[in-house]
Amino acid sequence: MRALWIAMDEWVTRGREPPDSQVPTFHDKTLVSPDQKSVGFPSIPGVTYTGLKTTRYRFNWGNDHFYDSGSTNFGIPFANPPINSDRAPIPFGPPYEDNPKNGHIYPSFVPKTDRDGNDIAGIRLADVTVPVATYTGWALRAGPQANDGCESSGQFIPFAQTEAPAGDPRPSTAARYGTLELDPSGQLLARFAEKRPGAALVNAGVYVLRADCVRALPRSRPLSFEFEVFTTLLDRGAKVAVVAVDAPFLDIGTAESLRRADQFVRTHMVVKNPASEPSSRRPAR
Repeated sequence: MRALWIAMDEWVTRGREPPDSQVPTFHDKTLVSPDQKSVGFPSIPGVTYTGLKTTRYRFNWGNDHFYDSGSTNFGIPFANPPINSDRAPIPFGPPYEDNPKNGHIYPSFVPKTDRDGNDIAGIRLADVTVPVATYTGWALRAGPQANDGCESSGQFIPFAQTEAPAGDPRPSTAARYGTLELDPSGQLLARFAEKRPGAALVNAGVYVLRADCVRALPRSRPLSFEFEVFTTLLDRGAKVAVVAVDAPFLDIGTAESLRRADQFVRTHMVVKNPASEPSSRRPAR
């Protein structure tokens, strides 16, 4: 939000174009009908998806110019309640969703999701870019009102930690980490393996590159170190050394794990306080 405030300020004061809107569109096929197949929402055990939404009707208020903003009768109802094509009052009864007897139906469209059930379009924050769960902007009720909409509520549907249960198509958290395969010497990178569960060398995301390697990288788009930068270097015959560290690991690429980082550091790392050391051992400044 703060970044957009800066962008707006620079748009007004410097004429610098703001960033493109990040919204679902028909053009890129990220705005779709609400049925599960079109949305791509996964079939998660214990989670019901119905595509429920609030239907909006175009009512006939007995005024042919009710929706004509250029008419003097714009927005003035001549009949209330609204009427049907036979000019009889609409009973407006159940079912209230997608019932053509209640009036002409406005079509509804929703964001398409990825394989995890998270929206593809929009500004993808860390929670969605490196997810630990499926996040939805909708929820359904349970109990006597089962499958009715739970207004203004969303869902947090976590991934399995180690192995996804039967029927859950979402990879577990452990299966989402890229792993490294080394050459026979055990010191050079052979390739980045697919993400998979189980014990393996995890890419900790700390790299040291020569300046000429950095200069050769394209700057017009984001790059994946694992699947573009190092793959290109290996294809060229470059030797990429790997330093293996046997230590606890925490990926802080998500909001949830970032909140755990402070306690993680306190638990697994010992930070010495120079003020508590003898003066003869203090580093020179």
